[in-house]
Amino acid sequence: MAVIKRDKEYGVANNADNNFQQKMEQARQQSLIALLDEDGKRVDFQICDSFEHDGVRYIILVPLEVEEPEVEDILVMTQDPDDETALIMVDEEETVNTVLGVFAARVKFGESLIKKLEEEANEKPVE
Repeated sequence: MAVIKRDKEYGVANNADNNFQQKMEQARQQSLIALLDEDGKRVDFQICDSFEHDGVRYIILVPLEVEEPEVEDILVMTQDPDDETALIMVDEEETVNTVLGVFAARVKFGESLIKKLEEEANEKPVE
């Protein structure tokens, strides 16, 4: 397993700020993480999801530089139990496939829920 240290650049949003655009940018930045690879090179990722499965918290990351990511671009990570500032890349193929299957099901459920809510909103009569 590779241990990757998080870069400290991305900060926590200030909830006291009332500017909508700034809040949106802060929310976007909170879903970003910069990792340092084995060579010390910084790579920026979007945090796509974080969930618990079989008692382990998994984090799904996609590199920002990839416009249309393929499955092989997606990183499955867990937090290092010995160092809260480090993530461990899951490289066991069976675990990765299982976690990506859970992730895909979560995405599909979310998409179907949004579609259902949009349909219900369109069915309500305008007063």
